[in-house]
Amino acid sequence: MNRRIAGILITMLLAAMTLLNSGCAEQASVTSSDIIVSKGPDGETIYVPRTEDPATSALAQYLQLVADFKGISKDGYFLDTQLANLHSQQVLLSRAQAMGWKWQDIDSGNIDLSTSIEQVKAKIKTLDVNG
Repeated sequence: MNRRIAGILITMLLAAMTLLNSGCAEQASVTSSDIIVSKGPDGETIYVPRTEDPATSALAQYLQLVADFKGISKDGYFLDTQLANLHSQQVLLSRAQAMGWKWQDIDSGNIDLSTSIEQVKAKIKTLDVNG
């Protein structure tokens, strides 16, 4: 009886270790259908991932930052907000590139991560009043 219980425990432990080591299959390609687009109470666009995997969540965050950036006042009063938004975009794009994720925008066009990173860096440089 004790051997049977020990065998079951060992089997369960090995199965748990295997799952922890291999993990769940992570989605590497995220399409526009993986993102839910809705409108907030004041008409702002809200992007929500359909699944909780990192690639989809990061794309939803990136799309939200891009949409939010369009609504930031360009008169200089929100320079720190603009810079924070752009730095967050750069982090998400760099992470996607490092992880080998493939993203689509809402119009089902592929997002070129390298080009997008360079565009964000150029915007940061334009706004960076300290150098």
